Amino acid sequence: MKQTADEETLLMETAASRKVERERAKDGLVIEEAYYGNIYAPNGDVTTSNIIDVTIPLQFMVSKGELSLPRFSKSLLDGFFDPCL
Repeated sequence: MKQTADEETLLMETAASRKVERERAKDGLVIEEAYYGNIYAPNGDVTTSNIIDVTIPLQFMVSKGELSLPRFSKSLLDGFFDPCL
């Protein structure tokens, strides 16, 4: 899962960078940071072990200044996986 998501993200990197340039040029939507998962450990402490960086996959999905996400689980999107499993 993680390896597949990493490979997908790598493939999206160049296109996502171009989208950042285009969006900045027209004062559009630029995803600065985005994470997916659960930041809370079972004991309630904040942890980073159950989150993944999804900045590139989300920027890749930006089109004409908008980000549209499907209603199904985001862990099924390219570049995502469920880090809590």
